[in-house]
Amino acid sequence: MDNVEEILQALFIGIAVASVLLQTYRYSKAIELFSECLVLLKKHSTKLKKEKLNEIYALVYRRLFSLYCLVGNYKNAIQSGEKALPLYHQIGDSESAAGLLDKIGDVYQSTGEQVNAKESYEKAFALYRNEVTTKIGDKEIVGGLLQKLGDLSLSLFEYPQAKDYFQRELAIWKETGCQTSSCNYCIMDDVEEILQALFVGIAVASVLFQTYRYSKAIELFSECLVLLKKHSTKLKKDKLSELYALVYRRLFSLYCLVGDYKNAIQSGEKALPFYHQIGDSVSAAGLLDKIGDVYQSTGERVKAKESYEKAIALYCNEMDKVFEMPFVKQREHFERMLSVETKIGDKEIVGGLLHKLGDLSLSLFEYPQAKDYFQRELAIWKETGNRKNEGRTLNSFGKVYREMEEYEQAKQHYEEAMAILEEAGEIKELGVTCGELGKVCKTLREFQKQKHCKRRLSKLVRKSGTKMEKSEITDTSLVSTSLWVNA
Repeated sequence: MDNVEEILQALFIGIAVASVLLQTYRYSKAIELFSECLVLLKKHSTKLKKEKLNEIYALVYRRLFSLYCLVGNYKNAIQSGEKALPLYHQIGDSESAAGLLDKIGDVYQSTGEQVNAKESYEKAFALYRNEVTTKIGDKEIVGGLLQKLGDLSLSLFEYPQAKDYFQRELAIWKETGCQTSSCNYCIMDDVEEILQALFVGIAVASVLFQTYRYSKAIELFSECLVLLKKHSTKLKKDKLSELYALVYRRLFSLYCLVGDYKNAIQSGEKALPFYHQIGDSVSAAGLLDKIGDVYQSTGERVKAKESYEKAIALYCNEMDKVFEMPFVKQREHFERMLSVETKIGDKEIVGGLLHKLGDLSLSLFEYPQAKDYFQRELAIWKETGNRKNEGRTLNSFGKVYREMEEYEQAKQHYEEAMAILEEAGEIKELGVTCGELGKVCKTLREFQKQKHCKRRLSKLVRKSGTKMEKSEITDTSLVSTSLWVNA
């Protein structure tokens, strides 16, 4: 491919298809295709004008940044974002650079790297202030950055700097007339002093906690509660609830450590309504799980089960949000659910969660972990005698081995799955597995077996009542997809 026009056409088609994959949630495939675009760019970099080259590089790295964020691979996300930044500067696109720095700051913030997050936000703020136009929309973005910087400075105990950021943020909202936006915290001197005293108290108590001085830590957290109650009318409700939840949660842990389970449960139950007030259902569920453990350890099994079931109910209520999360975050959520369901002892649900965790690990290319989840799932189905699910799990093992390019192992597991699914009378599942086996046989150049799979598939299609064109049966992937669609 020597012609510049052909190179650009190939790149634009690749980027367009990868963008469609991104928009249709096929993140892994989109990452692969954008990575191939990078290879093509590097190969033909001398044939393209520098400005056009930088423009396309910036676009591809920016898309990869978004994709790695979506799958929870934050290390690669930051690397891709940082590669895009100098390219934006070279093409003079300060606005895109500032927007990307803002997003990189969000990634650092989500991984607890507050110093790096603050540094990214400061760079974004400097670009908006110095180089980006002063439209109302831009000013609102700057206001949002100032709010993030204020929040970070507050969490880093940099109170004068936090106050300065909040004052500048407030000035922007007044200038733009934005009634719905305001600073997160009051900046009056007495409130600042109260917050400072509380944060210092909580920080010192946390150090005492971490250095095993539990009694002293309990005393100091209890003093923080007194201070909170005394000044509750001066603090915003959300901040007050957040601090109460934090202190009671710490006291719950401390009382557990010193064996005072009565006070532990009381502290935990006091924290729960505050978590609900601030909308943190996941922390509430995690705490209910731990309260269940305390009841279990004291022999109160009925109460333990009640706590575990409440925790599961909260986790289930979050499911709509969970499926919008990156795969890594989804897996964390299902692992928490698995931990609780294992204690409740419903093996069918535990098996289902293990299957979901295996699928997520497969999507994240973490094959050993996927195999571990499927192995544990398989043991459950063998124990409970659920042959259909045993066959499905063996099919999943086949997928793992196929992705690892261990095709003989993949073939073996697909064949085992087919034998079980046929015995269980699961025609549609059998068709899907037969389609996958056909692909593996083709890769292994076992063409006779591949033909056998095609013939068998056509019979399964007729038996299942799936309508297909004759020509489609030559493609095993089409057949297996059709079987699923008509399930």
